[in-house]
Amino acid sequence: RALQPDDSTVSRMEIHLLFDQLISENYSEGGGVAPEDVSALLVRACQLVPLNQNHLVSKVCQLIHRLLNRLQVVVDEPNLDFLLTYTISALQQCSSWTHMEILQALAALVYCNGSKCQKHLPDLLGKSGLLMKLSDLSHSDPEVRRAAVHCMANLCLSVPGQPYLEEPYQHVCFQAFLTILQSPKSSDMDDITFCMLLQNALKGIQSLLNGGKMRLTQTEHLGALLAVLKKAMFHGLPGLNIEMPAVLYPTPLPQYDGRSPVNPQQPDSTTARS
Repeated sequence: RALQPDDSTVSRMEIHLLFDQLISENYSEGGGVAPEDVSALLVRACQLVPLNQNHLVSKVCQLIHRLLNRLQVVVDEPNLDFLLTYTISALQQCSSWTHMEILQALAALVYCNGSKCQKHLPDLLGKSGLLMKLSDLSHSDPEVRRAAVHCMANLCLSVPGQPYLEEPYQHVCFQAFLTILQSPKSSDMDDITFCMLLQNALKGIQSLLNGGKMRLTQTEHLGALLAVLKKAMFHGLPGLNIEMPAVLYPTPLPQYDGRSPVNPQQPDSTTARS
């Protein structure tokens, strides 16, 4: 509490040391730390760090990610709004080398909080939204792409009894996940990062269809999803190079869809056996 925002070298060093200490603490879930104290600490930490201090921004984002993941804290809405505004502004203003840590903090903040982030969804998932840009196939950093998709998947994750992500944004995320699953591994991406990218996209689709109750109203969406799921089933198996059509259509099964099966034509009883 005694620290104040200050651009001096001494102040920056003190804040660095404080953040290092907080990050290195051995936190455990249910360790007696009140959620409101964690939220207040993170807000105060962000207030101490102006966005033109890239190294401190990176460190405060590491703190957000570590505390929320380790303590499984649910941040109250006013503090969540402040922290989201801060991390989104950091993505917009800070150097690209900080984006990985900022995205990790953002993923921790939006986890199961999609319905509480409505105010920020245009900045994240709009036509020129940050997550749409950073997850695009043309983005040069594969780790940042994967982290952006992880954020999108966490936005789609819903808690029973809580509102779902708004339908237009559900479809935006679904299309982004589908595009990722349809795309081959780029030459600058290693196998582990590519597998994690696929895993995040699959988790996002699972959250949309299961928790978000999203309906695939267009047949081509269902066919495209079936195709990528069938291909993903064999991903990584040695010696297999599965070629799959872009769209698969389910085969009607009369015994399950309520229609009476067609009886095979009976031979004419008058026909003599040869």
